[in-house]
Amino acid sequence: MQCRMKRGVVWSWIPIAVMVAVDVLLRLLTTTTEHPRAWFGKEWLVYSVGVLWAGWSWLRVGRWLQLYRLRQPDRIRLKVVVGLTTLFFSTLITTSWIYRGFMGQSPSWQAIQFLVREPRHTVELAKAFGGLPQLLALTAVASFVGFVLWKRALSGPPQSRPGWRRGLDCTGLLIVTSLVALVPGMQSPLPVEANTWAAAAQFGLAKITTERHLVSPIRPPMQAQSTERRPNVLLLLGESLSADAVFPQVDLARNIDAKTWAPFQSQLPQRRAEGYFPMFRGRANSTATESSVPTILSGVDLSGASEAYGTVESIWSLGKSVGASTFLFAAPGYNWSHFDEYFLDKNVDVAKTGLDFAESYSNDTGVDDGVVVQVAIEHLRQLAKQDKPFVGVIHFNATHIPGFAGPGVKLPKSGSSRERATAASRYVDRLHEKLVKELQSLGVLENTLLLATADHGEYIFPQESQSRLGNFHDYILRVPYWLRVPVTALDAHPGWSAALDGWRDRNVQNMDILPTVVQWLRIEGGPAFAGRSLFGAPPSRPVALRGQSTCAFRQWGEDGFYVVDDQLKFIAETRSGQPLLFDLATDPGEQKNIWSDAKRRVPMVAHIRRLVNEGEELGRLCERLGELCPVVGSPAAP
Repeated sequence: MQCRMKRGVVWSWIPIAVMVAVDVLLRLLTTTTEHPRAWFGKEWLVYSVGVLWAGWSWLRVGRWLQLYRLRQPDRIRLKVVVGLTTLFFSTLITTSWIYRGFMGQSPSWQAIQFLVREPRHTVELAKAFGGLPQLLALTAVASFVGFVLWKRALSGPPQSRPGWRRGLDCTGLLIVTSLVALVPGMQSPLPVEANTWAAAAQFGLAKITTERHLVSPIRPPMQAQSTERRPNVLLLLGESLSADAVFPQVDLARNIDAKTWAPFQSQLPQRRAEGYFPMFRGRANSTATESSVPTILSGVDLSGASEAYGTVESIWSLGKSVGASTFLFAAPGYNWSHFDEYFLDKNVDVAKTGLDFAESYSNDTGVDDGVVVQVAIEHLRQLAKQDKPFVGVIHFNATHIPGFAGPGVKLPKSGSSRERATAASRYVDRLHEKLVKELQSLGVLENTLLLATADHGEYIFPQESQSRLGNFHDYILRVPYWLRVPVTALDAHPGWSAALDGWRDRNVQNMDILPTVVQWLRIEGGPAFAGRSLFGAPPSRPVALRGQSTCAFRQWGEDGFYVVDDQLKFIAETRSGQPLLFDLATDPGEQKNIWSDAKRRVPMVAHIRRLVNEGEELGRLCERLGELCPVVGSPAAP
């Protein structure tokens, strides 16, 4: 009997050892922050705590199966219970590993929320990324887990323990469980079992208590502005749309016919006389929505001060400072990224997002853009009747993967195919045209600054299969970026046309939008931004742009940043394993790494060093990247 009990304990520790060994091996095959080489003392401590929790969970499951066998000696029932338990655990373990393999990070509670809200999209992703290797992995894990659990169930009866020991075990379990699931900063990295529990617990906590994890904005009061009436601002914000899908002049080597993808916007470069100014080298400052949208709506510098996200102004706070009516109509659900906590404050008079428009999402975590635009048009009509100036944002979603082309339009089932992307882009383009015509019919177009951009570009599956989050190549960074300035305003400010023409083929970024709005609204003593107003003449020496996806308020497994100085572009990313430098003038496809060319490398390193010295978050990012960053611990730095 004693021997059988010892074997039972052994069968409980075997899966712990094997799972941890496999988990560590899979991490060693990654190039993200999930790799143990990127860990410091804290990360190793977190992982160790997770191993303790995983060990306890396997012991408890084994003990429960032993008790069940004693109470229900029927072998058939025992096999069914062990089979169901095996299916549950093996599916969670395997899908978690597969998720990490494709996304570069372990699944969080937000992944569970996505699964709950978007089951159809989840099925599409499973079809796109699932295959024979994944099925074989699931079979192998299920076979191992089933074998171990069966052996554990057949081992000797559970050994009784003194009450004080059971109490100590429960106390220790409570402490470890709290650390794993609830304490900020203790969520990653964790072994797969503990991570699954943490994600589930945090999901439940978020649902029950509406607990969030972003900083609350504390915007300093702005200088009082004069009561002089100001013009209007309307920002059209796209999702997952690359510049070559709109402008034929932008060639990102993807064989995209912009005139087919965007019949209306592709013609704007020829309509300069009407006040349209395209920016052919516009770039996003991040490749992740959660960190890119703030650079647009608040002008925050992701590489700068850690507390900046909580103190910068928003486009709506600027509007309220001059007495404008403010609004947001967004197809995406802003609670997915917690934007509702940060942006939707007293400065936004009217805010409707996501499920405010419909009972369910039409595409990813967004509703039909056509419904959103129609509601926005009705609101604009009311403002026109009341003769109220406005500062507003319309946020589209149809071009986000998998893509939506309007109600009743049948699309290919592939998750992110070229056909779906084309149809979705054309749908959003028609809505842009509809809005412009409506503003014209209302008589407010000639007093409204129109700005259009996107949070980032997107890959086209299966032509480009690389993940987007840590991808800083131009087909992800370059976005359709244009302005429409009333001709009367151009006549009143002769320098504006020359400035905007000067920026046309120069590097601009999403962080430039809010400084441009500040100058347009004639705000005195406004906040300082890292970006530049496009109404100002371009400097004689190009200013280096930069961007990153991880920052003070967002962390991803895929880490890195980019710097663009005129036509030279540097990329440091965990997936590449080496610094990358490209000459975009001769290599727009970014195929030839010229990092070994000292004449090109030395000036770029000087720019990077300056940006690192100026930016708190960029400095921390460089420390995480180690030798991939040429100014932190790199022998490649001059």
